[in-house]
Amino acid sequence: MEKKEMLQELIQNLNLNESMIRDNKIEFEYKKEKYRVRMPKAGEDLEVNEKKNTLYIKLLKDDNYLTEEQLIETYKKKSINISDLNKQFEDWAEKLKNTQIELAKIPDSNQEAIENLIKKIVDIKDKMMEISQKKVILLQYSIEAKVEHYYYLYLAYLVTEKLENGDWIKCWKTYEEFENGETELVGLAIAWITNLLYGVKQIV
Repeated sequence: MEKKEMLQELIQNLNLNESMIRDNKIEFEYKKEKYRVRMPKAGEDLEVNEKKNTLYIKLLKDDNYLTEEQLIETYKKKSINISDLNKQFEDWAEKLKNTQIELAKIPDSNQEAIENLIKKIVDIKDKMMEISQKKVILLQYSIEAKVEHYYYLYLAYLVTEKLENGDWIKCWKTYEEFENGETELVGLAIAWITNLLYGVKQIV
């Protein structure tokens, strides 16, 4: 396997396969039925952002909730420093960049070196993911994290469609119906819209 092919395989294993994105949509199956998520239309984008802003203001007025900045200060008092995690992430990101540059300089004939560097890249990305997950877990209680989570929930409700009699129709008629929907289907919708947004951003 040549270096280019190995790199393509690595990308496919680590990121969303761009071939899954067709016309800014991703199709998926659940219980033998077809569904899809799509990029939001201008009006839908406005709607979800208005909902997000309304929730943010509501939580901001509630003394039971902390902003990310307030939460970080609270963690400091418990000897948990978020800035340390940020520094660790930046260090690994720099190592990733240098390793990718190193890989680009290796001739295709040196398969062993290529494989070793690709393994190193995977390991570095695993470390970065681990740090990101730690940070997400710590900051999940902040107002910003709750609002962001709600954003993806509401967006999934708006843009998930089901194929019925050859036509794509809105999967859930109301947000309440979405909230009470099958947990696995709701989870898939959220996962796919998150991947779609990320994938389209990467392509652009």
